[in-house]
Amino acid sequence: MLNLTIVATMTSSKATLRVGLIGCGGIFRLSHLPSYQALTHLASIVAVSDPHDPNRIEAGTSLGLDAGACFKDPGEMLREMKLDVCVIATPHHLHREQLLAVAHAGVACICEKPLVLENGDLLEVDAAFRASGKDCSVVHNYLYTSGSGGPEGRVAVLRADAGRLQQGVPRPRERLEVRPGRRRRSPERHLLS
Repeated sequence: MLNLTIVATMTSSKATLRVGLIGCGGIFRLSHLPSYQALTHLASIVAVSDPHDPNRIEAGTSLGLDAGACFKDPGEMLREMKLDVCVIATPHHLHREQLLAVAHAGVACICEKPLVLENGDLLEVDAAFRASGKDCSVVHNYLYTSGSGGPEGRVAVLRADAGRLQQGVPRPRERLEVRPGRRRRSPERHLLS
């Protein structure tokens, strides 16, 4: 289940958070929509943004939003709507620009992983959220799932890191050796590029 309790305590004293969603594609339909429908006591999606008309219209209809709450441009949504939290569920290469827009709008953010693609971008995003005084969390889908059907099995746990982005160098990853019938980790380690 999407852990909005952390964000609620960081963001607002209200019982129900006003959520804006950037990106209404597959991850929205499979994970975010069922989760938010199960979490109406914590959060309500009040606006959506997607450049693809069918996705945006379907999302707005599914959520019962009027046309005035469905935006083609996420910047317009951030300017027009009073939001507590913005969720970014878009292709990876768009995250940096969208995160910066959310930070500059003074809205807390939950972003699908990866947060950004380059180290320098991470530092820029971190500085923007620090300057705004708002928090940013990263979705880690399927990290701690129960395997059950509903929202708990589809979406996972947010790692808030006390609401702040962590600075640092890329973590090494181990290359998997593939052999017929099994996989094992190679002792050779490579930095993420």
